[in-house]
Amino acid sequence: MEMGMKRELSSFDIMVLLQELKELIISSLIDNIYQINENTLLLKLHKKGESPLWMVLEAGKRFNLTAYSFEKPKKPTQFCMALRKYLRGGKIKSVEQHEFERILKFSIENRSEIFYLICEFFRNGNVILTDSEFKILHALHYRRMRDRDVIRGEKLVFPPSSGLNPLKIDLEKLREIRNLSDFQIVRALTKFLSIGGLYAEEILNIAGIDKKTRVKNLSEKDLQKIYEAIQHLIESAEREVKPQIIIDKEGEPIDVVPFELTKYRDFKKVRLNRFNEAIDKFYTEYYVKGLTERVSEKVEKEIAKYEAILREQVESKRSIQEEIERSRRIGDTIYSHLNELTHLKRVIEDCRDKGLKLDEIEYILNSEKKAGKTPYVYFEGLNPEKREMKIALNGETFQISIFDSIYKDAERYYERAKTLERKLEGLKKAIQEMEERIRKLQERGEIEKRESLKVKPIRKRKWYEKFRWFY
Repeated sequence: MEMGMKRELSSFDIMVLLQELKELIISSLIDNIYQINENTLLLKLHKKGESPLWMVLEAGKRFNLTAYSFEKPKKPTQFCMALRKYLRGGKIKSVEQHEFERILKFSIENRSEIFYLICEFFRNGNVILTDSEFKILHALHYRRMRDRDVIRGEKLVFPPSSGLNPLKIDLEKLREIRNLSDFQIVRALTKFLSIGGLYAEEILNIAGIDKKTRVKNLSEKDLQKIYEAIQHLIESAEREVKPQIIIDKEGEPIDVVPFELTKYRDFKKVRLNRFNEAIDKFYTEYYVKGLTERVSEKVEKEIAKYEAILREQVESKRSIQEEIERSRRIGDTIYSHLNELTHLKRVIEDCRDKGLKLDEIEYILNSEKKAGKTPYVYFEGLNPEKREMKIALNGETFQISIFDSIYKDAERYYERAKTLERKLEGLKKAIQEMEERIRKLQERGEIEKRESLKVKPIRKRKWYEKFRWFY
């Protein structure tokens, strides 16, 4: 089964994480805020007499407390500076999940004022700072959308609900799913409840109902089973948390879940004690992988550009070498046929002395050529504009002057070979420099990859202290 890697937290994930972390986060003071990449914030929190906590807020993906040390930018972004202005030194009064959506709302008190930090973990995500009246002060991304706008100075409007809150649903309310009669039940559940496809499938697996069943074909008993499966899932999220990272056949992590799911029954798993720990490990490794991939992509793009130049240089080198050899061969050919080529020149000169035009001269030479006479068989034509004669001899076709001595013709080809040799030397040097540049780029890429991996555990532990492998 081919599966993609998990990209963002689900509503159930956020619910479980919040249960686990709420007590740690609430009443913490915000010491500092860092923006470690375009979409990721790192908040340093502390409570009196306790070790600092580091909270990651990654728009569109995840939030968690991290046991890893991330490299902080030397210069904060404008958004980061704005958050520091309003929130640094503030106390987190509360944190809650908005209507079982993939949205967290932090209430922060600072200098007797209340601010809200809204974190959205769906689609591209966002982080929005508002005042106590939910007027937008700053946002990671300002947007105008079909159903709402995120604009500075305007009141924050939460996105439309993605479905009913499964924590508040009863059997009577669930029966309204029949309004989606033509839908397959798995799709109907994702539209009706604010849950994703993974948990919709899990509900149906628990209920023993084929996910492709049309809603109109469900019996009252089927609906009862679905309702009971929803309650079972909620109970698992509340009381039976068994965090695990799911590993595919290639040994790659593809998902992180808070409790056992039937879909992953036969998968290898890494089990951990706390869901936050599982999220931290899963997404930090994903973050590091993303960093190295971005570094690789950037360097490889640059290398590809220089390799294209190098290919052109190597092709030019080959062409120049061929032209050098050809020029020398022509010079040698001219010297080895001095008398014959000189004879052709004299014939042309004699004809011109008699007042014949070049086209008349060309006719005479071609007539002799047709008769198979040497050296006329070497003649290919005249070029009046350049005052040259075209010769085909020893497998080469070349031009010689009509008026200059044959020695000058040979010398011109030898001189051309020397000029090209000088050009070739310069090109060889340029090729060496380009090869060296590519080599250094490759080395730099490796160094930058290592530099990008400056995400290290805050406290080092042996691997077997962190997790256990299960098959």
